[in-house]
Amino acid sequence: RGVRGRDQLLRALRHQKVVGGKLGTCLLEIDAASEEEIVRALAEQQNVPSVTPEELRSVPADVRRLLPAKVARTHFVIPVRATSTQVEVAMIDSRDLRALDELAFVTGRRVRPMIATEARILEALEKHYGEECPQRFAKLVERLDRASFLRRSREEPEPAAQLSWDEAFEPS
Repeated sequence: RGVRGRDQLLRALRHQKVVGGKLGTCLLEIDAASEEEIVRALAEQQNVPSVTPEELRSVPADVRRLLPAKVARTHFVIPVRATSTQVEVAMIDSRDLRALDELAFVTGRRVRPMIATEARILEALEKHYGEECPQRFAKLVERLDRASFLRRSREEPEPAAQLSWDEAFEPS
C-alpha cells in the first residue's frame, strides 16, 4: 500500500523467513507498522470488515458456544456476533473457503467473515477456548496493548481544573 519503504518490507520478509508467521505479524514485531495500519490493509485486501481487540475480548458466552473449541482452534477463528441466521467470525484469512464451509455447517448459519491479526486471534483463542497463546504472540499482544494505552492517554485532553465553590466566590 506504499505505507512502508522497501527496506522495511525486506527486513520483515527476512524476519518472517526466520521466525515464520504472517507478514503482518512480522511487520508489527519489527515496529514497521501499527496494528491499525495492518488491520486496515488486511480488511481492504480481503474486502471484509475488521474486528477490534475489544470486540474479540468481549464475546458473549452464547455466541462462543456456537462454535466448538476444536473447530475454532483448527481454523483460527473466533465467533464475534450472531443472529438466528448469521454468525460473524474473526479470522486470520477470510478467504479460507474450507474453513468458511465448515463453520457454516457446524453453526447452521450463514458465515460473515471479519479480519483480525494473527496475534489477536491467538489471544482470543486463549481467552475463550483455553488454547495457550504462544509466547511470541503473547509478548506482541502485551506490547500492542501498551502502545494503544499510551496513544489513547496522549489523545485524551487533560481534565480542566475545577474551582471549588469557596475559591470561585472568595472576596478579594
